[in-house]
Amino acid sequence: MVSSADLKMRIDNLTGKLPKTTELVAWDEGIRDLVLQIVSRVPSAGVLTVAVGDFIEGRSGGSVPLSGLIESDVRTTLAQVEDIRVLEKGNTVSDMSLSGLFRRDGDVLRVNATLKDGKSGAIVTAAKVSINAVNISGRDLLPQNAMSAKSDQTNSYDIVVEQILSLAGNGDDVSPFNVKVWTDKTKYRIGEPVIFYFTADRDCYITLLDQGTSGTLRVLFPNPYQQDNFVRAGKTYAVPDAAAGYEISVDGPSGVERVKVIATLRKTDQLPVDLSKGFYELTPQDGSRIRDLTMAVKKLPDQQWTQGYTELYILPSGG
Repeated sequence: MVSSADLKMRIDNLTGKLPKTTELVAWDEGIRDLVLQIVSRVPSAGVLTVAVGDFIEGRSGGSVPLSGLIESDVRTTLAQVEDIRVLEKGNTVSDMSLSGLFRRDGDVLRVNATLKDGKSGAIVTAAKVSINAVNISGRDLLPQNAMSAKSDQTNSYDIVVEQILSLAGNGDDVSPFNVKVWTDKTKYRIGEPVIFYFTADRDCYITLLDQGTSGTLRVLFPNPYQQDNFVRAGKTYAVPDAAAGYEISVDGPSGVERVKVIATLRKTDQLPVDLSKGFYELTPQDGSRIRDLTMAVKKLPDQQWTQGYTELYILPSGG
């Protein structure tokens, strides 16, 4: 594994090519940090080809003028990294593909990126940064409807999944109450059992979502064994519960598994799931339901909801 310090040295020369103003440095550092997070988690195995794809605006779910700037700067920065060859957008023959989602909240631009295996589509790693958005024009965020219309069902599913996984409160990031999700460790091998824990400091309603390395989104809570998603303040809950009589094993392929917990002070019914057949998987056909939940939560007053997030690193079995 290449150290992040070494990678930073490899691409640090890019900073010297940019004017030393506060705004540009903030933008430059944000883009470099995003790239560093990605490449520092990728094993060094010779020359790696990466196709940089779409960076979608989170509210509209489509491409906007700022999308092109982010994609261009990510591509330029990534090209400075030794042993990485950046391919043209849309190239379908690459080792990895990099795409993302962003949204502006006041003076902060939140950018999320996901690196996927070019063959299997498995999530290799993910990264996120917050960038000073003071000088970003509103026109840079206007949807380009013609480009948005080109998204097929799978791309639309990826977008709505990214929207809910990157869901964050507005304002100054001061949460009205806290919710936390975690596991016993951060690295698991395929086939190992895993237990997800969460707790909140207010009585609330919990939705726990898990995006496996295959990209599929699954509802972990509520579930067939814990169908009531109302939880009490200060109590730690586990999925699976100790008395449930089942276990959850880590699925492959290797990569990054992402877990999102959403807590609301009042019940939302935008994601009704059929729990009669086990844990519910949200397929591309459920894209509108995922979008409805995201929009319902975003419409709540900031003091009515909060969220938490964690990642697991999935390793090959054995070893």
